[in-house]
Amino acid sequence: MKFGMQLFPWERWPDLRSIGPVVRTAEEVGFDGVAFSDHIAPPRASEAVTSGKSRPEIYVLAAHLAALTERIRLVFYATVVPYRGAVHQAKLASTLDQVSNGRFTMVVGAGWLEAEFDALHVSFADRGDITDEYCRAMITLWTQEEPTFAGKHVRFEPVTFEPKCVQRPHVPLWIAGSGRRPMRRLVEFGSGWAPMAGDVATLARQVAEAKDAVRAAGRDAEELDFAFGISFGEPDRLVEKASEHVGESKTERLAGSRDQIVDLVGRYQEAGFTYLSMSSAWDKPSDLQRRLEWFAENVIPQFR
Repeated sequence: MKFGMQLFPWERWPDLRSIGPVVRTAEEVGFDGVAFSDHIAPPRASEAVTSGKSRPEIYVLAAHLAALTERIRLVFYATVVPYRGAVHQAKLASTLDQVSNGRFTMVVGAGWLEAEFDALHVSFADRGDITDEYCRAMITLWTQEEPTFAGKHVRFEPVTFEPKCVQRPHVPLWIAGSGRRPMRRLVEFGSGWAPMAGDVATLARQVAEAKDAVRAAGRDAEELDFAFGISFGEPDRLVEKASEHVGESKTERLAGSRDQIVDLVGRYQEAGFTYLSMSSAWDKPSDLQRRLEWFAENVIPQFR
């Protein structure tokens, strides 16, 4: 089992420079990844849902953190793919993979906040088709020497596209969300799955079904990663509020004591999950540092 930390909620950081020391601590004590949530310009009316005003550009922030660290993986959990053009997004991703020496993972999301799509002049109704097509176009750019693509939402004649990704054949694409469409993406080009909600028993069944579908397509299901987000310690009201759109009623996310946390992590491991993104309530960066250190000392060794 691998473990990540979450940077959300963004507004708790006094400034973006304060993030680096905490991420370095996470790396030093044994965390495997750091998660970035993605919004660009949520309308003011949505602040109660998206939790606050602060929304940094995650590609820029990730490049900054890549320069401060050596091992920890940069996990965009999740990238709203339709928010950025396919060609530009592919170049951002491959460049980030280069400067981080192959430490970037993109969790592919289609998005959910219709008002933000309107603000960015992107069709909310077409977001599923756009996500699929952009991913195919990005894979083309990452893997072909003279990439060309002709689709409804993106097209380009043979272009020069360098640098390619450090990771081969390209950066890992974990697919966010549940349902038929995310499963089709997983089968076609996903290297992992990141559901947003569900109880452990349901998720275990869905993991098994996902592996079966990938095997049926002639791919090696054992190479897949399965990721989920859980909380430890006292409830974080901001995180709970921001997660309401995914449906939390049957999701088993919160564990309090060390034994409860170890038990819950063990259940996700038995269900087939390979990566857990951990969150905990905190007020100041020093609070978060202490919580990460506690988790690293008391929980991570049980799964290594």
